[in-house]
Amino acid sequence: MSVARDRAWRDGDARQIAELQTRVVDAVRALDRDVRSLTNDELRGKTDAFRARLRAGETLDDILVEAFAVVREASTRELGLTHFDVQLIGGALLHEGWVAEMSTGEGKTLVATLPAYLNALDGKGVHVVTVNDYLAARDATEMGRIYRFLGLTVGVIQSDMTSEERQRAYACDITYVTNTEIGFDYLRDNMANDAEELVVLTRPFNFAIVDEVDSVLIDEGRNPLLITGTGDVNDDDQYVTAAKVAESLIPGRDFKVVLKEKTAELTDEGMLHAEQILGVNDLWDAKNPWGKYILLAVKARALFIKDIDYIVRDGKVIIVDPSTGRVQMNRRWNDNLHQAVEAKEGVEINGENSIIASISYQCLFKLYKKLSGMTGTASTESEEFFTTYNLGVARVPTNKPNLRIDSQTSLFLNSIPRWYAVVDLIERCHAEGRPVLVGTTSVENSEILSDLLSRHRWVTNDGRKIAGVPHELLNARPQYAAREAEIIAQAGRKYAVTIATNMAGRGTDILLGGSPVGLAKRALKEKLWPAFDLGDIGDAALLMYVDLSQEAQITLNQAEHDRVLMHFVNVAAYHVLRDCQKQCSDEREEVREVGGLQVIGTSIHDSRRVDNQLRGRAARQGDPGSTVFCVSAEDELLQTYMPGWGNDKLWMFAGVDEYSPIVSDIVDGQLRMVQKQIEDYLSSHRQSTFESDRVLDGQREAVYKLRRQILLSSQSALRERLFKYMARVVDDACERAGVSGNVHPKKWNYEQLLSELRCVFIGRTDFIALTRGLPTGDRPHYLPGVNAARRLRSYLTESAVQLYLDRFARLAAKDYDRAELESVERLWALRAIDELWQRHLVQMEVLRSSVQVRSFGHLDPKDEFRIDGARAFVSLVESIREAMVKNIFFFIGASVEPTTNFDVDENEDAQERQTQNE
Repeated sequence: MSVARDRAWRDGDARQIAELQTRVVDAVRALDRDVRSLTNDELRGKTDAFRARLRAGETLDDILVEAFAVVREASTRELGLTHFDVQLIGGALLHEGWVAEMSTGEGKTLVATLPAYLNALDGKGVHVVTVNDYLAARDATEMGRIYRFLGLTVGVIQSDMTSEERQRAYACDITYVTNTEIGFDYLRDNMANDAEELVVLTRPFNFAIVDEVDSVLIDEGRNPLLITGTGDVNDDDQYVTAAKVAESLIPGRDFKVVLKEKTAELTDEGMLHAEQILGVNDLWDAKNPWGKYILLAVKARALFIKDIDYIVRDGKVIIVDPSTGRVQMNRRWNDNLHQAVEAKEGVEINGENSIIASISYQCLFKLYKKLSGMTGTASTESEEFFTTYNLGVARVPTNKPNLRIDSQTSLFLNSIPRWYAVVDLIERCHAEGRPVLVGTTSVENSEILSDLLSRHRWVTNDGRKIAGVPHELLNARPQYAAREAEIIAQAGRKYAVTIATNMAGRGTDILLGGSPVGLAKRALKEKLWPAFDLGDIGDAALLMYVDLSQEAQITLNQAEHDRVLMHFVNVAAYHVLRDCQKQCSDEREEVREVGGLQVIGTSIHDSRRVDNQLRGRAARQGDPGSTVFCVSAEDELLQTYMPGWGNDKLWMFAGVDEYSPIVSDIVDGQLRMVQKQIEDYLSSHRQSTFESDRVLDGQREAVYKLRRQILLSSQSALRERLFKYMARVVDDACERAGVSGNVHPKKWNYEQLLSELRCVFIGRTDFIALTRGLPTGDRPHYLPGVNAARRLRSYLTESAVQLYLDRFARLAAKDYDRAELESVERLWALRAIDELWQRHLVQMEVLRSSVQVRSFGHLDPKDEFRIDGARAFVSLVESIREAMVKNIFFFIGASVEPTTNFDVDENEDAQERQTQNE
């Protein structure tokens, strides 16, 4: 973004914020005295009053100020948290469909309660979308207290929920859900065979507030959501053999890797070498195609690195999210790359998958009538938010001035001095009692640093020698990932050292001095809970026990013999929390005095946004803090985009030894330029994904709409549609057989016509009965072609309809339940759509790949994909009609027997000839 445009954008933000300050903030604060004077029942009654006003014709904008004032007061009473002015501004932006950029620690979770409550009043539902189950459950529990106080229902979706639980959660006024769960629920609903199976499509997508919107819509936008099924091909042996061949190939000679584009290709020498190892003459022989497997194996070897791109757990290859460092349990790489990586690691290979359903996040979130989002880092992607999602980005000012100090990047010649410099900085901060958060870009690097800290000996300020620096490690490995929120919440404590991979822990604030609730929870878990066998305790349960205003009610709800015990637990929990609050408060002041949280980045990410997320962990809400990045010229990103910086002569030219860093504006400028190049490339890739999926999007919506109509329609409506499809099937068959008013009847291909209809209507047809009365070569003008074509089509359609009715009636007259017959009939209709849609998705994937080579013929692959995709869809629609009719006739066991003769009314024919002559 140019300096001029950035300045213009900031000026626009300032004007917008000033306008919202007057229109919303000042107006809400003017109502403070009025809402504070309301009793709890009166405040709760405002919800019904707002709904009545909406039914009377007022809009959400009309009641915004009053609704915000009510939520603000409810939050004060229930949570003890009152929305700041900037949070009111953020809430207004979200309601108006903006992306609100709010710094870390500014209370985005609380901000969402304002537009969520307002937009839930019309009864159409609000989805608050988060990035993981923990955050969804936490926010639904904590913020749900506000909504329930005001009389709204709140639901939360978790990955292990049943369909019935999901239905209840989505039916609530406000539902907290992850982006993956809402996506897969949408796809699964469009595969449902019974209306009672629907969970999310029971009402239209109305309004979504996406937390960490950049992570969901930008980072996740690269990969579509896929539901796959196991294919019929078992080629595990080929993957295993190919992996062994790939290990024998020599990089540079046998294959070339382009790290910038994440691609690998075989050279001529490599293909020859592979053919010799396999003992084949041609890798691309159609009868024995090894080329595909070898190329996949090379990509798995060169481009997918263990403990960076994936981890191996319990004999399975599990993808690591490159942006968050979290594992993605239910994700698999497509195009059979996952099988190739499994073969490389020597684990069990899951069969080749076929796509059953898919959708990109771009298309998924465009289903919402209104969309908004919030994050701490959106400005760098503002153009993509606007072009792809039609979302503007507005920067919300911080509640307190930002005191963070960002140091210049330190560039080291190689990894060794970089790691020792990081360890030295950690030791110095640790000696002062200053908390440190270290960000790494891979599991491997996090464990290298952890090992160095564990083995390193250092001397404290008072002269004591200590072996190792106590620290917490947080990466994708299960023993660490399970404690993600707990570890991050305490990363601001005195002496704390935390190593986190790729900003794991987003969504959890780092409080200087630590989180008192987290400390109390840990103490209760370790000491009190086991003694009374109370099971596990979550944040919500802890808050319930330590809230003295609820203590009496909790005690009364227990059985008589448990009253004394639970009363003791309540009091003990309260005192534990009070002690933890005192401890954290004291530590907070001590940490502030030594400079607050020190954030250290050990590598730059391919996106400035992710680096900014790491920086943003320091200096929240007016606290002090500082950040620095220590990078190595050996880092993969620098080797790929800045290879010349790994030359030791550069260090000599700069006048520093090889163990010291280069720190200058030039280094920072070069790194920003590299990141901009990568961001542009990734943005182009996401745009390409979006454009190709947009071709599918219209097709998907049309097919899913047809499917929902069949799933939800009455039996009479379904039957009417079926009869129309019968007529279209007959018309299409007649068209292909040349049955037309423009073609003489003796030239019609009756054999082809009847052969096609036999296949569709599943039965035998008397050819003589159908052709009785048709003209012959001896009497070419006996029957005009127009009339004959019309009569033949009508006769065939009416015969098929009557046959269906007769056969269905005979089945219903037997011992079959009519309702059950109709249900199975609907199921066969849905099956026709599902099977052909899945086949179409595979065909479109093949087409997506094949059109790329057309660029060599000076054709635009995007246009070619759009044109050929449209043709394929026309064919799909025709096939669906035919398959639906065929499936249902197969179900009722039809035998196509003509019930009437195809006779010609000669008088009518003579009248028509007379009309033509005139």
